[in-house]
Amino acid sequence: MTMSSIIEALQQLQEIERDIAVIRGEEQSRIERIERIERQVAAVDRRLRDAKARISEVQREVDAIDLDVRVREANIAKHREALNTARTNKEYTAILTTLNTEKADSAKIEATELQKMAELDEVRHGLGGIEEERKELLERLDKAKAALETYRQSVAERRARLEQRKAEAAADIPAVSLQTFDRVARHHEGEAMAAVIRIHPRRQDYCCAGCNMKVTLDVVNTLHGGGDLQFCQVCGRILYLDKP
Repeated sequence: MTMSSIIEALQQLQEIERDIAVIRGEEQSRIERIERIERQVAAVDRRLRDAKARISEVQREVDAIDLDVRVREANIAKHREALNTARTNKEYTAILTTLNTEKADSAKIEATELQKMAELDEVRHGLGGIEEERKELLERLDKAKAALETYRQSVAERRARLEQRKAEAAADIPAVSLQTFDRVARHHEGEAMAAVIRIHPRRQDYCCAGCNMKVTLDVVNTLHGGGDLQFCQVCGRILYLDKP
């Protein structure tokens, strides 16, 4: 094939690739939505694990405090019994002092226990909210996956036809040119080619229609002469001369 015929074949391929890219883009947007929700689910799962770990931690603290309170209550009961059997005022006073100290310490510990129990209730309540949030996210995830599958099914026949047309259009294109086209198309969402546009009627000033950056006269002359494939030095698209 001559270079001009290769360029023409690539332009035909470009039209098909553009339609395929639209389908691929719609599909990718749905995939990205699924991935965003999956990241949200993962974040909620981390919060869920942290909340459950905190509940276990606070529950252990409450249990330890409760045991301490029971031990002190038993000690207080013993001290009260000891008051009744005290033989001297000095002994009575010493026991009473110990009893009052134990009661004061017990009161402080009970206050701490109440605070921990309140914290436990708060964390449990928060856990319920996180679980509800996770449930809603999973429902959204299921819907997003269903939407992706529905879309794929709706475009399956058209995509297959386009892929068949692409294969037929690419059949006679040299392998190196075709590989180059596919590489550039992947980078530019199907837009592998761009026309060279003359931007001034009286001067030989040209630009790439893909990125509007300058194209040198040497590149234009090479395209006129049917040389090798030429590329925009900025965006990398395959260049061709726009028909007048």
